[in-house]
Amino acid sequence: MRNTRAFGLLIALALLAACAPKTETPSFPSPISVIHSLTEETPTPTATLRPYPSDTPTTVPTATPVATDTPVPTPTPTFEPVYHVVDENDVMFDIALYYGVSLDALKAANPTVIPNAMRVGTVLLIPVTPTPAANAGASPTASMPLPTELAEVSLPTDCYRDSARGVYCFVTVANTSEKPIENISAIVSLGSAIAPEKREQIAILPFNILPAGKTLPLVTYFMPPTPEDFTATARLDFSLPVSDGTNRYLPASVINLKVALDEEALSAEVRGDVFFVDPQRPASSVWVLGVAYSEDGHVLGIRRWEAKPPISTRQTLPFNFTLYSIAGKIDEVKAFVEVRPIFK
Repeated sequence: MRNTRAFGLLIALALLAACAPKTETPSFPSPISVIHSLTEETPTPTATLRPYPSDTPTTVPTATPVATDTPVPTPTPTFEPVYHVVDENDVMFDIALYYGVSLDALKAANPTVIPNAMRVGTVLLIPVTPTPAANAGASPTASMPLPTELAEVSLPTDCYRDSARGVYCFVTVANTSEKPIENISAIVSLGSAIAPEKREQIAILPFNILPAGKTLPLVTYFMPPTPEDFTATARLDFSLPVSDGTNRYLPASVINLKVALDEEALSAEVRGDVFFVDPQRPASSVWVLGVAYSEDGHVLGIRRWEAKPPISTRQTLPFNFTLYSIAGKIDEVKAFVEVRPIFK
């Protein structure tokens, strides 16, 4: 239920490709730790970014039920199905992110569609479900202990409006502990000075793991309409410690990273190679996450690239994708990798 809720906001994570002009296969993120596969390498290109102000978030009011003389079961509302017609360069991960559903849920809802071979015109059923009020039920943060370094902290948040009048938010999380953590999510509150009500959504990490000592952005997307003059704040929602000695991730690193900016520094061609530390263990998936930063360190955009199977670990794996900025010039691009093995 935790994962469903967290990925339910993979809305952002159109890892960003949804807010930017459509391109070829997109991508998303992570670094390397002794027990898993996440590393980073970075080059450099100057920019300015306008950070949005933030407020103290307020809870969304809960509707008061109307009393009746004879209690009757509440009927389950029927929701209109939502469909998406695949366009050129659409990627299933980006579509899931845009609609705020997990990639697994989108795949399950469309079992006959091959994610890496979608044709233009393919109609996808979007498994959209209603989102409960922010203050309904028990606090999700109470279900699992959170790292002391991350709990009760207002997290750095960069939010930008897109051409559709929706808002992308990137929440920067640094794991200052000595162990990796996974299934990280944050609650983002979006509001304005003139509107008392605030919308809250879950921001998720484009990777499964945040290694010890690493910093990565979580992402979410608020569908339009959104307040004209909005403010945003974020707080940690959920995380799990990664057990010692886990073999669920393979060590790998990004090498030969090259970044070429366009003339206006609003997009970057990112290419490089994934180096596998253990060439004897086959990989089931390889994710490369590109993160674009402004000159003053604000997150401008992210994109996750996924390798197509079969994947050979006996040699380096090349990757190439375009990363777009949502607002402002790109000054630096970092790349991270996460690799999962095949279990027999």
